[in-house]
Amino acid sequence: MNFSPDGKLLASMGGDSSICLWEVATGRLIRRLGWRTGTINGSVVFSPDGKTLAVGNGAWSSLWRVTTGKQVHIRKPWPDGALNFIVFSPDGTKIAIGRWFDKIYLRELATDKDIRQFGGDKNQYWALLYSPDGKNIIAGSVKSTIHTVWIWDADTGKLRRTIQTPDDYFHSAHLAISPDGKILATGGRALRLWDVSTGREIRQFGPRRPSYHFTFSPDGKMLATWWNNPIFYETVTGGNRGGVNEATGYNPAFAFSPDGKLAATGTGSGIVLVTEVFRPLEFSSGARQNLRQPRSRKLTLKMLDKLWNDLADETPSRAFQALCRLMDAPGQAVPFLASHFRPVARATPPKFLAKLIDDLDSRRYATRQKAGKELEKLGAFAVPDLRRALGGQPSLEVRRRIEKLLEKLTRCDLSPETLRGLRAIEGLEHIGSPEAKKVLKAIVKGSPSTSLRAEANAALRRLVRQDKEHH
Repeated sequence: MNFSPDGKLLASMGGDSSICLWEVATGRLIRRLGWRTGTINGSVVFSPDGKTLAVGNGAWSSLWRVTTGKQVHIRKPWPDGALNFIVFSPDGTKIAIGRWFDKIYLRELATDKDIRQFGGDKNQYWALLYSPDGKNIIAGSVKSTIHTVWIWDADTGKLRRTIQTPDDYFHSAHLAISPDGKILATGGRALRLWDVSTGREIRQFGPRRPSYHFTFSPDGKMLATWWNNPIFYETVTGGNRGGVNEATGYNPAFAFSPDGKLAATGTGSGIVLVTEVFRPLEFSSGARQNLRQPRSRKLTLKMLDKLWNDLADETPSRAFQALCRLMDAPGQAVPFLASHFRPVARATPPKFLAKLIDDLDSRRYATRQKAGKELEKLGAFAVPDLRRALGGQPSLEVRRRIEKLLEKLTRCDLSPETLRGLRAIEGLEHIGSPEAKKVLKAIVKGSPSTSLRAEANAALRRLVRQDKEHH
């Protein structure tokens, strides 16, 4: 199941292997695409421009035009019927096809030829991803009792890195990647987050039961997992925020809308439920609400103060409900949140940051130590530059120092004040009004917190991208 890039359509695969295209705003079935018999565990994905739908199921792979419903290409069936994954490259020029007991095949759409192969060695592949920047192809495999994540260079086929997950449950080979491509999630008896650039485990959390259905929200702030009712975990803390209460029974499919405001759940009974992600608790039961129906209630100053306090709560579900209530009253929430972000002079010029990273390779011990301490003080603001330096093939000693710094800076050790700021920025992004964008820009220019400046800047970039996709 997947939303189109503009969020207007939803494609789902039924138990009879048929593909349905739905209009999200109305729930109307636009068309049903005929398909060959296969399993219900295949892939159905939109191309980055939203014009083509790729389907991989059982032994077959096929491409369809979204506007006409016509099949434009079909690949001959694999002899053992073991095709289960298909993904587009971010530029839409290639597709990667994964087979359970074989290899990963990279196909160029313009020539309809396989241009590269990855993996093999009798691995059983359970997941296939393209990194958001298109540079890496990532797969999860099981061989005997060994569970491995493979990261290949998409252009050369060279193996960049492997990660062996410690979980012995076979579903630990399933994967999800954050929208910025920096964090990888694996499943199993716990959900684990990994730093893609270093291969180090960041944290683990999640349900007590084995988990292998999961995906990141478009802003990377949540990791949704589903078996019965979908549950939303806060990525930065690993805490349970709550979930979708309407879905019951086995749910084999789930997807976030591109703006992260809607969640689509496919139930075992064949029904697709589309619900709001940021929904105040008092609106979660009773009669179903129209997705576009305003429900705002006026918030008193006392209520606003309480919600502000709840945003810093150590219980993610309580903080999430506060976030939902604020988002439900944007006219009051935006000026209120703006009043709590105090601008200060912008710190740390890029040249100074580059010099600190260069000093990590200094011959003088005191200089190296001072640079490391200064980079630690910069917190999340230094992380992107450190990651870029790590990708520049530094010496072994410098690599170790950078990896150690990244491990510290990406560890979840956030104060309540910082958590509150991150959650407030999340709300401002999803409100997305001109006034909300103005507050985000003010945070980028003058927040005393480097992590909040970085998050607000990332939120603005996502909003710009969403505007382009909708026009």
